[in-house]
Amino acid sequence: MKLSDIEFKQHPARPTAKIARVNFNNGYAVSLVTGDDYFYCDDERPYEAAVLKDDELCYDTYLTSDVLGYQTDEDVEELLKKVSEL
Repeated sequence: MKLSDIEFKQHPARPTAKIARVNFNNGYAVSLVTGDDYFYCDDERPYEAAVLKDDELCYDTYLTSDVLGYQTDEDVEELLKKVSEL
């Protein structure tokens, strides 16, 4: 999946931020936020990502033990690929 295929919406709590969620058939999802320095992102690495399992934050995969801050487009696309393969 390409990042350009993902539809971002206004974040409900942070008016300058955008949020998206990508769900996979394996029960996992990736939540993405961008556009606000409240989150772990900046101009060069504009995304914060979180892996979810059954609608809950998931820290027990080999992918991460926390949210993933400061992610580039390439980082996010690689994460989406790996989560889809879990």
